[in-house]
Amino acid sequence: MYKKQLPFYILDEYYEEEEINNQDISFLIWYFLNTVQEEKFIAPFNNFIVETAEKVMAVFDEAWDNAPENEYLKTFYQINENEEDFVRNYTEYFNNSLNLSAKERAEAKQRARKDGFFGTEGEHKDYSEVSETGLVFFNPKSGVEIALAVNCAFPLPNNPFFEVEHSEDDVMLLLVSEEMSTELAMYCIDNCKIELPFFNKGVGKMYLDDIDFLFDSGKKIITTQNHQ
Repeated sequence: MYKKQLPFYILDEYYEEEEINNQDISFLIWYFLNTVQEEKFIAPFNNFIVETAEKVMAVFDEAWDNAPENEYLKTFYQINENEEDFVRNYTEYFNNSLNLSAKERAEAKQRARKDGFFGTEGEHKDYSEVSETGLVFFNPKSGVEIALAVNCAFPLPNNPFFEVEHSEDDVMLLLVSEEMSTELAMYCIDNCKIELPFFNKGVGKMYLDDIDFLFDSGKKIITTQNHQ
């Protein structure tokens, strides 16, 4: 699906197919840590994950010859080639089974958006307390959205508030915040990545290589990581 064996981790130096590798254990630890809690996205490039994977591999090396195969457990980790079609078809079937009229679908979308980024009508709306800058983005999936405090993530001719020295902070907010849409983040990446230093070196460049997987994981990017 992603045209690679594993995201994030380097496989060129030492990786044996059909065997358990440090990179596999690191990925599983990262995946587990991000599925047992929803408060934050834990970075894959994390010393704790790498060191824990090494300790797990040491245990595996000692127990490998005596560990029995569990063929039944294996079936839980095998994805049928038709599984994606099944999920998509079932979702479509379920939505159709609701028999909602066009008016009811429109009302459902309106209810979903009612308590969005700016809350309800009765709430305080002095957005200058949040940020002195903001932008308007037409999201092809959800319509018009307003994003505050991320102007420095967009080095565009029609953005007079771009300042390169603040661009990394704004890019991080754009990628981390649940209040920012994936479509807005992808617009930044598709149109601005070349001019943003964050995406041209270090951790930002590594995230860019696996951005499709990160967004498909269902969370925004990092809130916990070691900046080296």
